[in-house]
Amino acid sequence: MQLALNALTATSVLALVAVGLYIVYGLVGVINMAHGEMLTIGAYTAVVLVGANVPFWLAIVAATAVSALVGLALEAGVLRYLYGIPGLATLLATWGVSIALQQALRLHFGPSGQYIDAPLNSTVQLFGEAYPAYRLVLLGIAVCVLGGVVYTLTRTTVGIEIRATMDDRQKAELMGIDTRRLLRGAVVAGTAIAGLAGALIAPITAVTPLMGLDYVVQSFLVVMVGGVETVLAPIAGATLVGGIGSIATNAVGATWAQIMILLLVALSVYFRPNGLVGRPAQ
Repeated sequence: MQLALNALTATSVLALVAVGLYIVYGLVGVINMAHGEMLTIGAYTAVVLVGANVPFWLAIVAATAVSALVGLALEAGVLRYLYGIPGLATLLATWGVSIALQQALRLHFGPSGQYIDAPLNSTVQLFGEAYPAYRLVLLGIAVCVLGGVVYTLTRTTVGIEIRATMDDRQKAELMGIDTRRLLRGAVVAGTAIAGLAGALIAPITAVTPLMGLDYVVQSFLVVMVGGVETVLAPIAGATLVGGIGSIATNAVGATWAQIMILLLVALSVYFRPNGLVGRPAQ
């Protein structure tokens, strides 16, 4: 039971990070290598505020807002100039931003990990086993946020505009959709969710300047596996990459788990190049 719940937690956090990449990449094809640093900024914001005796749940709200503001600056200063440019150029440009943010965090906070206490120290009995209550709360928050994203993209006018822009940006503009405003909002929302994910995992992992790197790499694998055709794509991809990765890490160790994930991703892309929930290749 603990292994299954840990896998669910890892999957939900990875899905939170990946959904932002899914939206931005699906909208304009920008490979945002700095997306992982939005998670790191959210985690450090939580560390700083909790260290200043701010209640943890308020710190989570503030971390989400700070990451959103950084995302807004990133879109205004970098990403908007990359729309329509081939993928490798966007990767290199945002990689440079990623390195700059990593080093800025390293200079300010140092290279060693920082920790904060979980707001809930109690455990819950599940099928005769004790499980940390905070991890269950984290899982519940992640599921609610992902459900909100799915609802927004499938049941609201904004979601319809986003999906129309994903399908064909030029036609969407001809239909009167303000795609520039839409892109800016999508980037801000994606980075805010990544910051939320960082703040949520701060009590259960070491907060370091490089912590976002692993998540952004895994998120790209999630997008590759899931595809970009529907909002369920990153969730399906995160289930495979995050869930199997968590279980494999406990079974065979981190190194072999990464090898297994890469093999599964390769097989998935080979047999389902349009993603697990995309249309089969013709």
